[in-house]
Amino acid sequence: MTADAQARRSAGGRQSAAIVAITEAFRYGNASAVAPFEYSALAWGIGLDCFIWHTTPGTRTLVGGAIIIASGIYLIRKEQVREATPPP
Repeated sequence: MTADAQARRSAGGRQSAAIVAITEAFRYGNASAVAPFEYSALAWGIGLDCFIWHTTPGTRTLVGGAIIIASGIYLIRKEQVREATPPP
C-alpha cells in the first residue's frame, strides 16, 4: 500500500470517528451546548486550508460561513431565553 493510500485511510478513519463523536454528543448532551463545537469546524477548515495549501477562502465562502454561525448563535440564544422563561 502506498503512503498516499495509507494517508487517505487514516484521514477517513479520523473523520468517521469525528462523526460518531458529534452524533453521540448530540444524543447525550444539550444541543445548545454542543452546536458551537460543530460550528468550530468551519474555522478549523479555513485554518487548515490556509496552513496546508496556502489558500484563503473567497468572499462568498466567508459570508456563507458568517451566516451559518450567526444563525446558530441566534438559535442558541433563543433556546436559552425559552428555557429561562417559566411556563404559564
